[in-house]
Amino acid sequence: MTIRMGCLLGIVLACSGTPNKPPLLKHSIESVRFNTTRCFGTCPEFGLLIQSDRKVLYTARKFNDPDGNFEGTITPETYAQLIALLDEIDFPNLKNKYEAGWTDDQTAVLTIQYDGNKTKTILDYGLQGTEGLCKIYKLLFDWRNGQNGSIVKIVFLINTN
Repeated sequence: MTIRMGCLLGIVLACSGTPNKPPLLKHSIESVRFNTTRCFGTCPEFGLLIQSDRKVLYTARKFNDPDGNFEGTITPETYAQLIALLDEIDFPNLKNKYEAGWTDDQTAVLTIQYDGNKTKTILDYGLQGTEGLCKIYKLLFDWRNGQNGSIVKIVFLINTN
């Protein structure tokens, strides 16, 4: 009898399908600030400040190629990609702190100003927070490296040093 009930429950759950996800809540993002620290090694230390008008300040502090201060403007498509990822991960409801279970790694601090007067700051030691955060980190690291958006090579034509 218990086996039949378990099978019946399994069939009902399997047939019920996946519940609909609530629609993405879109926020009015005013700025995104991303800073990294060095690690015990050669992890790049840098900062990006991305404004809603798509202006970007890039501060390459240590272990970047090249180091320096740069500014530029990203394309509407590139900006939209970042904003869509932020909305997708529901950033206001993420934890404020994530921590890897090891030492000597890099820390990332992601600060988002949104919806008029709200700020969300996420400190992530080891850059392992959530799958969605890792996607955002990869996107921002790729921009810095001149890949998939080519911030350094195309956008940051003005070295402000």
